[in-house]
Amino acid sequence: MELTAAQRATFASIIDTFMPGDGGAIPPASAFGAPVVAEGILMSNPRSSEIEMFTKIMNLWDTRLGGMFIGVGPTHFSELSHEQREAALVAMSDSRMPLKRVLFQNLKAAATLSS
Repeated sequence: MELTAAQRATFASIIDTFMPGDGGAIPPASAFGAPVVAEGILMSNPRSSEIEMFTKIMNLWDTRLGGMFIGVGPTHFSELSHEQREAALVAMSDSRMPLKRVLFQNLKAAATLSS
């Protein structure tokens, strides 16, 4: 299984939110190929149900419904500023909903392990 271009772009925006670079000398993680590495790691997971769940999350993430779930309202994640994307992820890490906290931890792990 492989991510679609839209899923890949969504995943790259999440990874770049965790590791945006400094806006100058240090580029964002996507410039170093971190999304490609993370995708390779994720797609090599022997549990096909986890891969399916991840692709469903990537399909939903950058939609208005996804925005409602992550707490930014009916807004596409890609339309948010970096600061707003970062605040949304931080809020997920402190959420009362265990599912949001687990999702945050898994996305953070994928981002940091690939860089």
